[in-house]
Amino acid sequence: MQKILTTQKNILIPVPSPTWRGVSAGRGEEKVTEDQKNILTPVPSPTGRGVSAGRGEENMTERQEKMTEEHGKMTEDHGKMTEDHGKMTEDHRKMTEDHGKMTEDHGKMTEDHGKMTEDHGKMTEDHGKMTEDHGKMTEAHGEMTEDHGKMTENHGKMTEDHGKMTEDHGKMTEEHENKKNKNQKQMKRRIILSGGGTGGHIFPAIAIAKAVQEECEDMEILFVGAKGRMEMIRVPEAGFRIEGLDIQGLQRKITLKNIVENLKLPFRLYLSMQKAKAIIRQFSPDAVVGVGGYASGPTLKVAASMHIPTLIQEQNSCPGITNRMLAQKVDKICTAYDNMERFFPPEKTVKTGNPVRKDILSPVDKKEACAHFQLEDNKKTLAVIGGSLGSLTLNESLSGFVEELVCQNIQLIWQTGASYYKELSEKYGHLKGIRVFPFVAKMDYLYAAADVVVSRAGALALSELCAVAKPCILIPSPNVSEDHQTKNANVLADAGAALQIPDNRAKTNLQNAVFELMNNETQRKTMSENLQKLALPNAAKQIANEIINLINNKK
Repeated sequence: MQKILTTQKNILIPVPSPTWRGVSAGRGEEKVTEDQKNILTPVPSPTGRGVSAGRGEENMTERQEKMTEEHGKMTEDHGKMTEDHGKMTEDHRKMTEDHGKMTEDHGKMTEDHGKMTEDHGKMTEDHGKMTEDHGKMTEAHGEMTEDHGKMTENHGKMTEDHGKMTEDHGKMTEEHENKKNKNQKQMKRRIILSGGGTGGHIFPAIAIAKAVQEECEDMEILFVGAKGRMEMIRVPEAGFRIEGLDIQGLQRKITLKNIVENLKLPFRLYLSMQKAKAIIRQFSPDAVVGVGGYASGPTLKVAASMHIPTLIQEQNSCPGITNRMLAQKVDKICTAYDNMERFFPPEKTVKTGNPVRKDILSPVDKKEACAHFQLEDNKKTLAVIGGSLGSLTLNESLSGFVEELVCQNIQLIWQTGASYYKELSEKYGHLKGIRVFPFVAKMDYLYAAADVVVSRAGALALSELCAVAKPCILIPSPNVSEDHQTKNANVLADAGAALQIPDNRAKTNLQNAVFELMNNETQRKTMSENLQKLALPNAAKQIANEIINLINNKK
């Protein structure tokens, strides 16, 4: 017992007690807790002097385990409390942040409230001024009411006067409408230009149309052509509207097909005249102009029968049968050559010349023109133009000496026509200085680049050659009515302005004529001077003035 108590001396220091069989509390008594009392409980001993150590040790171990278990639970509870404390701290931080925002918003609201209070003060001040103004307005209203009574009295008198004025105005309006309709009819003028078939008819017609618009901007223009002919393409390209007639000319070559087509001609002519009449009635032109071609005859004949002022523009030195027949019915005939009174009434006939495209009359520098065709401006250049449809004779004749042109260092601009282009382009287009085209649109550049021109003798071609004074060799087509190309060429040849080769001699004579003229600068200069004498560059403008005069003199 003494040994046990010694190991627990920090808890109890046992001392013998004479009166009690237990332990006496010494200095360690203050440290004895209720639990420790349970650990050491005095029990009787065989000797009667101490406690039993075995059971006390067992109780003490059991209590320590319970205390450890309770300490673990307390530690777990403490962890949960710590976690809850962290969440509460985070919630507190958010609440503090929200409180800051609310404080900031409250400051703004306080500021806005101050502004609103200031605005309210201003509004109250303005309301006072408005109340004062209202009083003044009420006073003025009373004065106005008095004036209104006087005005009502005057209005009655004015109403009576207005009735009389309305009656007078009705009469004046009627007179004004009559004058207005008359003026509109005079201001909005219309003409029809009819003809086509070849460039020789189409391009002069377009030149006339543009000249008319330059003289009279409000003039409305309608073209009438033949369906399937080139005017149905070229005229819209120039910016004008066109109507087509189902008409074609007399086929002179005797074949079965042509005989059948010629048998259809009277029916086509009748239907074309009916269509022309419908077009004229709908368009209501102030004048109708014919420039030659299949559609010109029916249109001019119908217009003349409807007593509409009519004019024909005869381009050739020898007119065709259609224009000779129309000459007795039309009001004016514009010609390009002298002595045309042989064919037309002298009182109706005026020499104006053939209109040419405006760009032809604007000079182009040779260097610029050669560059356009990718040619050299320091070399001589030959231009061959077989008309807008091309010429078999010219193409075959030229084919015989193309290589010689290359050897002689002469350049070539060759308008073949669409039908011959592919074959000739493949055969000669690769040669140096040889330029092959189906159609040349920029004729002003062609004339500027060329030193000599080989051409058919259509009226337009000759007028353009005169206008640009370009030395030329003419090969008239035999496949035209009245052989008028030969007669056209005779005029220039007789004036020393051109060389002329018959169609049937072109293959044998053209080569020598080209090289001789190319090498004879004096002859070329003389030709240019003579061509200038024949030129009538203002033809389009003069014809336009004749058309406008017809309209103005209309009864």
